[in-house]
Amino acid sequence: MLILTQEVFNMESYVCEICGVEKPITDFYKEVSKRGHTKNCIECIKKRKKEYYKNNPEKLKETIKRDNAGRVLRQRGYSKRNKEKVLKMNTEQYYKNREKRIEYAREHRKKFPKQEHAHQVLRSAIRSGQIIRPDECEICHKKCKPQAHHEDYSKPLDVIWLCRSCHSLVHRDYFNEYARLLNDIKKESEDE
Repeated sequence: MLILTQEVFNMESYVCEICGVEKPITDFYKEVSKRGHTKNCIECIKKRKKEYYKNNPEKLKETIKRDNAGRVLRQRGYSKRNKEKVLKMNTEQYYKNREKRIEYAREHRKKFPKQEHAHQVLRSAIRSGQIIRPDECEICHKKCKPQAHHEDYSKPLDVIWLCRSCHSLVHRDYFNEYARLLNDIKKESEDE
């Protein structure tokens, strides 16, 4: 057991309690405590989480639903209480930045032609009826008109259908770990 002393706080490295290896302070998550960082290194925490969610896939789904639901409810609550304010703000922002948004979209299409091609192929397949858009999100099962998320743009018809909130979460850092874990679990179950 590591006894925390003033010398330990001033060190630039810690010993992970799980693997017992001394690692630089940057290999530990920051947290609010006297120490300022977790007792276990990032690598060990990720391994432990991956193993836990592999053995408890229903817990992963519950965690994703809970995190997503709380954030969405907070946003919806503000929007409902301030409908006119939000509408006015959104309209002003749209017209204020319209030319910038159009230019940004044009540049984005030039910069990422592979993504644009995948989007065009998918839109065409939806219009022709080759692919039917489901009416719910694949993660939270919310009834909506889901957006297509490409894991690999070289496979334009291989998509995951996500609601707007889940799709934005997939593209944010804190959700990527859950998404990676979910993908690892899917791949391992396909291999078996």
